[in-house]
Amino acid sequence: MKEGRDFVQPILYKPESRTHKDEESSEWETHVIAQEMLEDGTMFSDEMRAIVQKIFSGEDINAQEKAAFKITRGNWWYDKYGFPFYNKVARSEVLRRTYAPQEGVEKARFLQEELVGAFAEGDEVRIKELKHEYQELFPEQLEGMEALFGIGQFLEDQKFIDNYHGSKTWGKAKERLESLTEYNFLVTDFVQNNSEDKEFLEKFWKVMQQISEKTGDLKKLQIFQRSIVSQVAVMKIYEKLGMHPRLSHPREDAFWAVDMWADTETALQVKGGKAKNMGKDGVVLRVDTIAFPSVSVVGKERIGRERKEAMERFHVSSYFFREAQRFQAKTSKLSEQTGENIKAYMIGVPYQKIDPITGEPDQKLIESMRAQIEKEFNQASEA
Repeated sequence: MKEGRDFVQPILYKPESRTHKDEESSEWETHVIAQEMLEDGTMFSDEMRAIVQKIFSGEDINAQEKAAFKITRGNWWYDKYGFPFYNKVARSEVLRRTYAPQEGVEKARFLQEELVGAFAEGDEVRIKELKHEYQELFPEQLEGMEALFGIGQFLEDQKFIDNYHGSKTWGKAKERLESLTEYNFLVTDFVQNNSEDKEFLEKFWKVMQQISEKTGDLKKLQIFQRSIVSQVAVMKIYEKLGMHPRLSHPREDAFWAVDMWADTETALQVKGGKAKNMGKDGVVLRVDTIAFPSVSVVGKERIGRERKEAMERFHVSSYFFREAQRFQAKTSKLSEQTGENIKAYMIGVPYQKIDPITGEPDQKLIESMRAQIEKEFNQASEA
C-alpha cells in the first residue's frame, strides 16, 4: 500500500454508495476505531489523518469532514476485516474481542454459555433472566446471541425462497435472500471463532436443533449446519497455508455464489458432501479456465463422453460438476462487471473428513488440499 493515499476499496462492495441506519458506532467504538486508524495512519492522506486525530481527541468535525471520514472508514474497515462497517453485530464483536477489558469479554462469554445451556434445558424462567441481564450489559448483542435468536427467521426466510416462483415477488425474495446470506455470515464467523471450544458449540448446535424441531425444520437445520462447518473447514485449511481468507459480503454470496475470498481476486465456493461425491480427500477445481461441454457445439453422445471424462478426472459427482458450471457462469459475469480477472474455484469437502460440530479438518484432508491448492497457485503464477 502506497504511503499517503486513502484506502482503495476491494473489487466488489462499495460501502460509500449506501447509507445504513445501523452504521453509527457508540462513543467507545468511535474512539477505538480512530485509535486503530491512527496506527494505520500512513495508509491515509495528510488531510484524513488530521480528521481522524480530531475524532480521536474528541473534537468536533464539520459535515464535509464527516462525509469524507465515513467513506474512508468504510473502505479501510472492509479492506482490513473483510466485511462491511455497517454490519453492526459483527463489528461490535470484533472490537470487543480486541479492545474490551478482559473481565467484560469473560462476562459476555459466561452469559452466552449460560443462555445456551438454559435453552438446551428448556428453562424458560432462566432464559428470560439471562436475556435481560445480557441485553442490559451488552445492548449491541454479541454475534453468538444474534446467531441463536436468528434461527427462526432464517428458517422462515429459507421456506420463502424454497417456495419462490415468478418475478412478481422478486423484491421480497431478494430481501430474504440477502437476509439468508447475512445470517450465514454471522453463524460461520461465530463457529470459526469458537471452534476451539467444542463443548460450547455442541450446546449451541443442540439448541439450534431443538428450535428447528419445534417448527418441523430439522432437516433444513442439518443441511445448514453441514454447510457452515464445511466453510469453516476451508477457512481453516487456507489459514494453515499461511493465507488470509475472508468470508464474502452477503450480497456477493446471495447474487454471485461466492462463499469466501482467498485473496482479493480469488473467489471460492464451498460444497460439502459424501466422500464418493467430493473425492475421498477433497477436490480443488478451478472453474474459470476449465472447458465444460457445451450443447451448442457438440452432440449429445460427445457431451456425455466429455462430461464423464471430466468427472473421472476430478473424482466428483454430476451434482458437483453442475454446480461448478453454474459458478463458472456467475463469476464470468462478475469479472465482466468489475473488469477484474477473477480466479474462481470450487472446493469439495467430504463430510467424513471434518468435525461436524467445529468444522476442524482432519490431517489427511489438510495435506491433500494443501497439495492441490499449492499446485493451482503455482500454475496460476506461471500463467
